[in-house]
Amino acid sequence: MFRAALVKTTLLYLMIIMTISIFFSVIIYNVSTIEIGKNAGRQQNAIDRLGRGNALLDDPALLAERQNIIDEANQNILNNLLYTNAVILVLGGGLSYFLAGRALKPIVRSHESQSRFTGDASHELRSPLAAMKAEIEVALRDPKITKEEAITLLKSNLEEVERLRALSDGLLELARDNGQSLEKTDIELTKSISDALLKVDKKLAEKKIVVELDLEDKIRVHGARTQIQELFVIVFDNAIKYSENGKKILIESSIKGKNAVIRIKDEGVGIGAEDLTKIFDRFYRVEKSRTKNATHGYGLGLALAKKIVAANGGHISAESRLGAGSTFTIKLPLSRL
Repeated sequence: MFRAALVKTTLLYLMIIMTISIFFSVIIYNVSTIEIGKNAGRQQNAIDRLGRGNALLDDPALLAERQNIIDEANQNILNNLLYTNAVILVLGGGLSYFLAGRALKPIVRSHESQSRFTGDASHELRSPLAAMKAEIEVALRDPKITKEEAITLLKSNLEEVERLRALSDGLLELARDNGQSLEKTDIELTKSISDALLKVDKKLAEKKIVVELDLEDKIRVHGARTQIQELFVIVFDNAIKYSENGKKILIESSIKGKNAVIRIKDEGVGIGAEDLTKIFDRFYRVEKSRTKNATHGYGLGLALAKKIVAANGGHISAESRLGAGSTFTIKLPLSRL
């Protein structure tokens, strides 16, 4: 498909180039031949005035030779224009192919990304549906199923439904625009972080994780309020998920240039170098050694965090070593006031 589109686009560009070239070539040829004819006429008039009575001036052989010179000049002009158009055809073909490839490259990347996204989403949707289907079929075949067993089955199915809801919510968030339609305002960073911590307070309590805050006062950032808070919830939740019970999470904030810098440091299991380059990709989950004790996820959280940061004009990065915890650094533009 890409090859056919590339050829069609190349031919379209080349057709435009050659149409312009031939159009101007026709104009140049006509103007040149007309000018040569005019010059020959002016020369003949001058000769007639100066050489009146000279029989040689009316010699048919001389007149024929002069016409041959005019015809040869016109033919030379035509040959040069044909040669020039041939060169333009070759060079224009190469340039058209290059420009067509450049123009189609973002489309190809977008198509490949969409295909990957669709395939990954389909795979992730099939897993909980298959689990629910298998459990229900087994239960229906069992005529002696007890009330307790039925309740257990319903609870299991409810968990799968919740997983599907979380997946659909994540997919919808990723499918939204890049935040241009959201109203952006000035946000007090400390309050936004505090509000996000309240949303993960239960998870912190369950794992007895201590949060230490080292926040610079009166930092205000510019962005979409709900998105920024969701960003912090995602990163905090990620730090909690991969931290053992009783560990510590440090949250720091500072100002660097025109940006507010927020660092979230955990004492979790860490991330290997190979995985670190891919953790912001959609549906990417690290090796089982990192997730064996963690809550099940779909690999959408950090991808969504990256999208939120980009939509608000910021940047997110991660540093980590296996067994030594991870540090996520978020940069957000300061308030414009």
